[in-house]
Amino acid sequence: MPLTHHERQEIFEEGKHAASLEQSSIVCPYLDDVTTERCAIWMAGYRSFKADDANYAESLLL
Repeated sequence: MPLTHHERQEIFEEGKHAASLEQSSIVCPYLDDVTTERCAIWMAGYRSFKADDANYAESLLL
């Protein structure tokens, strides 16, 4: 069954929250899923926080 928009957003936010807590990406709860969909969404959220953090740090240097 496909994920709803709400489920996708929730998973994305979980990944972003993990990154904000400076947790390793290995804590992704979807690593053992049969499909990669939820893991990919979680990792996208995780990477989005890291990118936001890097952009902020870069802006401080300008």
